[in-house]
Amino acid sequence: VSQEYGRDPTSDYQGVILQRGLILNVLALLPCAVAVWCREAIFTAMYPPALAASAAAFTTYTMLFLATISLTTTMGKFLSNQRLPHLVTIAVSSVIVTGPIAQNYLVPRYGLNGAMLAMGISGLIELLLIVAFTFGTAQSRRNFGAWRIMGEVTQDWAAVKDHIRLALPSSAFVALESCAF
Repeated sequence: VSQEYGRDPTSDYQGVILQRGLILNVLALLPCAVAVWCREAIFTAMYPPALAASAAAFTTYTMLFLATISLTTTMGKFLSNQRLPHLVTIAVSSVIVTGPIAQNYLVPRYGLNGAMLAMGISGLIELLLIVAFTFGTAQSRRNFGAWRIMGEVTQDWAAVKDHIRLALPSSAFVALESCAF
């Protein structure tokens, strides 16, 4: 969605761009899901047993966190493009409130599993707010439109390929941003 900055904020084409971005992000999460599924074997091969066990425990709920942060980033860019960045700021601010509360509750009870679970829950709350803002604001709801990505794929495959070429570097940046967090 980021390559669409500067486009008319009332353009319903932005909804198609968002739908493409959401699908690409979900597809990009599939290799991550495989890595999380095999995390114990991966960590055992890389680290001493105690560290491997800690790393495996911490990453138990990684997919919840990665999915929420990936989808939130995509939908947040859509809202910013609609000239509604204040709604994104409100959603991001929710993590400042919910993150420490979730960490204080879950880490003492579940240890390292609780740390990633708390991050995932905070991210899920942020995602739910972004979705509510997207569909609760008339302009964004109108621009998102109906789910029409399949028609776009079948009618204009060249545009989809161009979008993928632009989206891959952007997705890589979002992934690096998430890893840095």
